[in-house]
Parts: sequence; structure tokens; C-alpha cells
Amino acid sequence: MPSPLRAALVGLMALAAILSTASAAQLKFAVSLPISDPNDGPNVRPIVDALQLAVADANRKILGPAGHNLTLDTFDSGDSLNGGVKSVFDANNGAHLAIIGEYSSGITANMALAASNMGMYTCSGAATAVSLSNKTEFPYFLRTIPSDAMLGVSLAQFIKQNGWKTCSIIASQSDYGQSILSAFVQQAKDLDIFVAAQQSVQFASETLNVTLPITTIANAGSRIVLFFGLPDEFGKLAKPALDAGIIGKDWVWVGSEAMADVINHSTSSAAKPDEAKAIQGMLYAYPNENGGNTDFNNFKANFKSAFPKDMQAGDSLPSYAGFHSDCVVTLAKMFAALLGSGASERDVLARSPKVFKPVAQQLAALGKFTTMTGDVIFDVNGDRTGDYTLFSIYNGNASPVYKILGTANLVSVPGAVPTYFSGSTTKPKDQPEDLIAYLRWEDVGTWIVAGAVGLFALISLGSLILIFRNRHHRAVASANPLIVTLIAVGAAVAVGSSLWWIDVQTKLTCYGAMIGMSTGFELVVLGLLFRAYQTWVSFENSLVRKNDHTTAARMAAFTAVFFVQPVLFVLWFLFAPIEPTPVSSTTSFSYSCTSPTEPFLGSLFKYLVIGWNLVLLSALIFFARRSHRLRVPGRTPRYTMFVAQNILFCCLILSPLIMFRFDGFALGSFWVHIAVLMYGCAFTWLMGVYRVILFARRHETGLLGTGRNSGMGVQSTMVGVSTIGGGNGGNGVGRKPGENGTGNGSSASDVSAQYTDLQVVSGRPGSFVADLPVKFPGHIFATWQLHRLLVVLSEGFFGVTRIGGGDLEVLGQVWATRHLLAVPSKSLELVVEVYIGGKRAPEVLVQARSAEQQQRIIAMLSSRAARQGGDHGGAMHSPSPQYRAPPTSAPQPAVGGSDVGIWEEPGARSSRSGQAQRQQYASPSGPGEYQMR
Repeated sequence: MPSPLRAALVGLMALAAILSTASAAQLKFAVSLPISDPNDGPNVRPIVDALQLAVADANRKILGPAGHNLTLDTFDSGDSLNGGVKSVFDANNGAHLAIIGEYSSGITANMALAASNMGMYTCSGAATAVSLSNKTEFPYFLRTIPSDAMLGVSLAQFIKQNGWKTCSIIASQSDYGQSILSAFVQQAKDLDIFVAAQQSVQFASETLNVTLPITTIANAGSRIVLFFGLPDEFGKLAKPALDAGIIGKDWVWVGSEAMADVINHSTSSAAKPDEAKAIQGMLYAYPNENGGNTDFNNFKANFKSAFPKDMQAGDSLPSYAGFHSDCVVTLAKMFAALLGSGASERDVLARSPKVFKPVAQQLAALGKFTTMTGDVIFDVNGDRTGDYTLFSIYNGNASPVYKILGTANLVSVPGAVPTYFSGSTTKPKDQPEDLIAYLRWEDVGTWIVAGAVGLFALISLGSLILIFRNRHHRAVASANPLIVTLIAVGAAVAVGSSLWWIDVQTKLTCYGAMIGMSTGFELVVLGLLFRAYQTWVSFENSLVRKNDHTTAARMAAFTAVFFVQPVLFVLWFLFAPIEPTPVSSTTSFSYSCTSPTEPFLGSLFKYLVIGWNLVLLSALIFFARRSHRLRVPGRTPRYTMFVAQNILFCCLILSPLIMFRFDGFALGSFWVHIAVLMYGCAFTWLMGVYRVILFARRHETGLLGTGRNSGMGVQSTMVGVSTIGGGNGGNGVGRKPGENGTGNGSSASDVSAQYTDLQVVSGRPGSFVADLPVKFPGHIFATWQLHRLLVVLSEGFFGVTRIGGGDLEVLGQVWATRHLLAVPSKSLELVVEVYIGGKRAPEVLVQARSAEQQQRIIAMLSSRAARQGGDHGGAMHSPSPQYRAPPTSAPQPAVGGSDVGIWEEPGARSSRSGQAQRQQYASPSGPGEYQMR
């Protein structure tokens, strides 16, 4: 080879050697762990050994091929905050590029802050606190272990998929414990898992007393306990928990990932009394550290060969060794990528901001890769995602029994089942049967209730078909088909709301039960109130009726009233959301729907809703009371009064159970609610719906004796007046009850009208009788009541007496017809106003059954015969079942032409027949009182 060419080749080789030497960077990492700590030292010293193996692998596989080299320096933090921060300063002074650590989240957070200010990366294989995910505060921090957020989600999924619906929690007040607690509680709410008790304990306190948290857990009612803390913290609970019986048969304890070291701790010199015994049957969750690949198998073999004494029970690697080793691998890949991307060695070693970008950018450039622990994927916060394994501790060994894949899917490890504290593999229930104070869907009582509710709803809603078919019937029309529909639907909704109370309560069931019950109640009460108000306006209050609006306007007003309660609910749920709250005692466990975030507003809205419903009920009772004696087809006012009184009765029973909580009587309270609700709704349906259907059906077939197919007696020669004592229908005078034309006469106790039309008294031409609603408007609290009217034109008397006295004394009034003025009412339909002695206000109001009857009454009382009625007085007798003429032996008044006489109802004081009858006389212009003696 020519000399010039050889010289050039030698020069090129020398230049290549120089360039190669220049790119061979010497990288330095540091690790800070509590090596000398008596509690954590035995656990972290094997991790330091594992890190040395990881550095060797990184040099051989990642950095060495590029000519780089990595060394690792170890610092001891002593498990103190100052020690951890000092390690960061020592690493900075030693020109280290990154620091690995710490073992606890609290110390790690302070180290990461200090390292970020110095432009140094921090990686942890054990710190899991959610706060470290904040990349605004920790831009140079990453971790190779999943965060507590994932652990909390995974544990909640484990509880849910095991069929447990409740649990209790004991959490350390450390950053680690509170971080998991926060994540778990949030996920538990989303999964409808109820935390029966939640206790945070300051285990580092010199005056630690665990009596309160243990007692709280014991009385919480749930047998599933989650522990979020460290092994030495659990040790402080072990003996008291065993003594209290909350660790043992029928109990399940599940620990967080830090409890992976509890077996080692329980056999160390730092172990507390009975700690080893307390963990036999415990479960704990731990991130998957076994990738099940060649890298893991090779690393395990090398570690076992180099450090055989560091191997753990079950021939496993030390906990967290794999995750800390991943820190070495991840950082080595980051710096290899930096140096390979053109960054100068000087800038890298000087941690220049030009190349030391926030960790999120560096990790994004790496993408997905695989290590001994499996696939490594980082999210935008520098947190690693991963799966979890549930281990079962028994006889000093930890065996994998479940895997939680992707924080959602619970998969059993083939051939493995957990062994619980009892030594059995039978999974305990979260709540003992004797403590559960609510019905569950699997209970026989639940299906009885559900069947009764379904049957009632079917009957109630099915009855609307009959209402629709008979909607043109006068009884149905009088009851108002819309109101009857509201009653039926409201009763069905109210009864159906009881199904929301079954099983574990959720937000949905709380809202459903509350809205269903209140809506059903309001539909019934407001429907009845509208009808009662309509009746009262039409027949009771002339002033209101004169100024009242149309029926459509009233309906619009009542519709607006109906929406008052929904508005209250909307405001309640917006400002004081309802949540199911577990309520436990030493004897029972149940749920209560409350507003835990705003208890005052929740109570305020609760009593506002109750108060509003009481206002509606009070209004219903008032109007029903004022109109319940009115005679209308189907007697709807009367039965409306019955329903109102019954609803009030039910409310009085349930009010203490609604307004106050009786924890020891939770199940009994539930059954009382169900029984009273079923009774109240059934009674409401019978009185408000079935009675209308029954009246219409009987009327169609003539069963009532007053229908279209039943006679009203043979008409006499007087137009529009029936003759008492004759005819082929109605209540024939002279017959016993049951002997009328239809075979369905009135009983002795029946207070209904026997004489619905003006009928001639047999043997007394010019004397008429009728049973009509009468009201005395001059009396305070006067209301319409059924009275018997007797007009004796030949003697010039007009008398009324209330029907229904039976054998009691009956009071009534009698007037001389010549002093009466009868005119139609201008404000009340079918009503005759009777004025006495020229008074400006009517003395008596008589409600006719038809316009024709109204005109006959007015014509009769205004006729010449009435004006010229006889001036002789005498006792007027009214024997049942027919009227007869007064006896000729009746005593005569001392003064002829009296306007007042005695009217005696038959049957009363009959044993005194033949005795002298007292008479009272009044001036011709005023009414007299008569009284049967």
C-alpha cells in the first residue's frame, strides 16, 4: 500500500478512536433508602442488592453497546425527612444525573421537590401517593409502580366482584394511607359500595390509642375490613383487634400493597405481640412484579445465585425489588436516548435544561417497552399502569389467588383459593344475617311484599278500565273520572315506592323511594282536594262561587299547586344531595337516605316537604268536612271524608318513624311502613275508586232500587208528586224494609233518603214529604245535612228534622207557611232560599235534586194554600214507615193560629206513647223548637 494512502488510513482510524472515546459517557445514579431503619431496613437492603444487578444488566444490554457506563451510589436516609433531602444534596454535589428513592411517599415527595429544583430526575419503585402525579409540582419525578389511584380502584373492584356490598376502613394518617383511602372511597361510591366505618389513625403518635377505631369497626356492621398502612402500623393493631374479635372467624381483612412485607415484619425483632397470628388468613393486593418472561427468570436466577439469603418465603424475590430495578432500566433508556439523539455528553452530564426536559416528554419519546416486571407503559403523569395480584397469607406463606386486570376484571388464579382466618376457604359474608335490618331480594319476605305490591298495582290500574267504560254514568261523572284516575294511579305509585326500600340503598333508590312516595301521596290528596273544593264552592260558599273562576281555571291553579313539591325536591337535590348512609348498631345494620354534605339544608327541605304535604292534607280534611253530608250520586263527599280521615290516621302512625330514626328498630320500622302504606292505599282505593265502580255497576242492574230500571212509585193525579204507600217500586210505605218493589229496602240504620221526591202523605191530601239536603246558613260552621221535609198545606206548616236520629231524641223546626218566602238561590244551583218573617237573610237552604223539583218546592211554599194555611195547631206525628194524619185527640194550642207545633219522629221514646206531649209556642214571626219527649 503506498505510503500516503497508509498515512491517511491511520489518521482516519485515530480520528474514529478519538470520536469513540468522546461519546463514551460515564453516567452516575444515586439511590436513597432507609437502610439503617429497624423497621424498613430488613426490607430495603435486599432491594439495594437487586439494584446492583440491575445496573450490571443495564450496562450490558442498554448502555454498554453504545460505549456508555453506569455506576450507582447508595445513600441511607434513615427513614427520615432530613435524611432523604440530604441524600438529594449529596447526589447533586456528586454530579449524579438521577436519584432513586424513597421507600415512603412522604419522604419521596420532599426529595422530588428538591431534585426538581436542581434539575435532577427522581424515580421511585415504592412511593405510590397520588399527590406525586402532579407534574406541575413534580415535573422531574417518575415511578415504575402503579399509583394509589389505581390501587384504590382495583381494591374497590375486588370488593364489588366478590359480592360484598359494604366494608370498613382503617387507614394510616400518612400520605400513603390517606392517598389510598381517597382513591378507594371515590371508586366505592361509583360502584355503590358503602363504607360502613372509616377510621384514620395517627400510628406515629406517642399516645396512640386504638380502642376507638377498633370499637367503631366492631360496631359498624360490616365484616370486610380494609387496612391502608404499613406492616409496623398493622402490628400496633394486631393484638387489640384479636382481643376485640374483629380478626377471626367470619371476618375478612384486605391490606394495601405495603402489606407485602408483613410476613417478614411479623418474624422480625420489630414485630408486635400476636402480629404473626393476626395475619394468618389476611389478603393483600400487590402490583404484578413478575412479568413471567425470560428477563424475570434470568434476573431471579442471578439474584438467587448472588444473594441467596435475600430470597423471600416461597422462593420469591424481595418485594419492590423488581420495581426499583425498573427505575434503573427506565433511566438508562432515557439517557441512552438523549445521548443517541445528538445531545452532547457535556450537556447531559451537566444536567443542562437544554436536554433535561420534564419527565413526561422523555417518557413519551420512549414509548412502550418490556422489563422483568412485564410491559412498561407510562401515562401523561409519569405514572406506570399495571395489574394487581391478590395474595392470601396462611401458615407463613403468601399465595396468589386473584388477579385484577386493568383495574376492572377480577380473575381467579387457576387452582388457587384464599384461606380465611377460620382456616376455611368458604368466603365469609360482608354482613351476618342477624345484623341485616332490611329486606333483600333473595328473602322470602321480599317476594311477598313484591307480590302484594304487584297485585295491588294491577287491580288499582286495571280498575281504570271499568271507570273508562262507565265514564258517562252519573255516579262516575259526579266523582270526576280524572280524579278517580289520579286516586288509582297515586295509590299504585305510593305502594310501588316501597320496592325502592328493598336491599342495599343507592342514590337511585333513595331518590326513587322519596319521589315515588311523595308523588303518590300528592296525586291522591290533591285529586280529592280538587273535588272537595269543587263541591264546597258549588254548594257551601256562595261568595267564593260568585267570584270563582271556571273549572279549567281551577284545574290550572291546582296543577300549579301540584308542582310546588317537585320544585322543593329539585332545590333539595341541588343544594343538599341525597346519599344512602349506612346506619349500624351492635344489633342491626341498615341504611338511611340523608344529605351528608349539607345536613342542615337536608333537614330543612325534609321538613318543608312534610309540612307542605300536611298543608294539603289539612285543606282536604277541611273541605271534606264541610261537604261530606251532601247528597250526590255515589256519595263521593262522604267517602272523601273517610279517605281524608284515614290518611290522617296513617300519617299519625308513620310520622314518628319518618321524622326520627330508631336504629335498633330498623327492620320493624320497615314492616310498619309497609303494613300502614298497604292498608292506607287499599282503603283509599276502596273508598275512592271501587265505591264509584260498585255504584255504577249496581245502578246499571237496578240493584240500588234507584236506577233507571227501578220504579219510584205510582204517580198520583198531581203532576210531579208521588203517592206514598203505592207503586211497584221504591220504598213502599206500609212495608217493612226489604219489602219494596225491588226487594232491596233500606235497613233500620240506613240514613239515606227514603223519599227522594215530593211525595203525598197517604190519606192526607195537601201534605207532602221529601228527604233533601238542608243547611241553616245563620248557624256557625253550618253544613249541608240530610233532613226530612214535611209540608202540610191544610194546616199551614213547614217542618224539617234531621234524618239519622234513630232512637235518640230528634230536634227540628216548624214554621207557619204564611210567613215563608221561598225563592231560587242566585249563587247556588238547585237551592231554594227560605226567608222567615221578612228577614233579609235566608233562614233555611234546601237543595233540590233537579230544577223541576226546585220549582215545585218554590211553587208549593208560595201557593195560595200555603198562604192561607189553617190556623189550628197540633202535634204532627211522623210514624215510620209512612206518614199519617195527626190524631184527633192531640192537644190543642191555648191560642188559635199558632205558628209552632211539635213534630215527633216515630220510634223515639215509644215506651212513653200515650203520655202528654209538651208544646212550645213562639211568635208568629219566629220559628219554634219541637222535641220528642
